[in-house]
Amino acid sequence: MKLAAFTAAALMAATTIHAQGIEDWGYASGVSSFGTQVEGTYAIQPGLDLRGFGAGVLTMSTSETYEDDGDSVLVEGNDSLGGYGLMADYYWKQSGFRLSLGMFMTKGEIEGTFYDDETYTGTIAFDRSIAPVITAGYRKQWNSGYTLAGELGAIGAQLEASSTSSDPAVQSDIADLNSDLSDMAAIPYLSVTFGYQF
Repeated sequence: MKLAAFTAAALMAATTIHAQGIEDWGYASGVSSFGTQVEGTYAIQPGLDLRGFGAGVLTMSTSETYEDDGDSVLVEGNDSLGGYGLMADYYWKQSGFRLSLGMFMTKGEIEGTFYDDETYTGTIAFDRSIAPVITAGYRKQWNSGYTLAGELGAIGAQLEASSTSSDPAVQSDIADLNSDLSDMAAIPYLSVTFGYQF
């Protein structure tokens, strides 16, 4: 269902580009606090852009072994934490400095499978599916059309941890972790991208 919706949106975007011309469009890719990021922009008017992006679009996996009270514990982890954002970028006096407001649709989680006396999983995920986001940043555009941008801001959501373990010690650790995570009023967000403006 999500694939069908995404395909339909892509076809609509392609039709719009063909009808209106490509000169107001741009694209970029880079890294963010969630990993790999890709984005596309449309210039609504001078000094105001509409930008859509995907953050954490690639899942990262790892496998580690650590010592716990003399026992070796194998941990296999996957990080798919990220989401999709839609932003309005306002450029101060049509300069490179911008203030961005929008919404962020969260996805994925950080998941680890622990092979100890028992096999269990632990996860860290967003506490909501849609959250507001605000950033401030700067985008440099050269005459050639290439762009370099960076932004820093916050997503109005929190992270929550959980585990399938029946061990009271593990659940106590999860409770402590959630207590620490709840101290964060928002999730920091950072991105750096390189792209091209048509």
